[in-house]
Amino acid sequence: MKTFIIATALSLTAVSAFAAGHEMKPMVDGMDQDVSGGTVTASKVVAGENGWLVVHRTDAEMKPGPVVGHAPIKMGENMDVAAILTEEVA
Repeated sequence: MKTFIIATALSLTAVSAFAAGHEMKPMVDGMDQDVSGGTVTASKVVAGENGWLVVHRTDAEMKPGPVVGHAPIKMGENMDVAAILTEEVA
């Protein structure tokens, strides 16, 4: 079975500055889900700047591998962010 992880692609400096100034910590909230529809959804993403929610395929040690999906995110709170998968994921 292939697995995947969700990550955000953002500048750590900008994220830290945003979090300190606004008392919001950068985060991605997601759960196990059915990917047969070709998307992966994060229920909430908090970001310090505009960026991307990125879905990676993982190896046996859960280390991130190739990108298999992505979705744009805006600075602040983003709800129900759906990343479209660019290849089939089990």
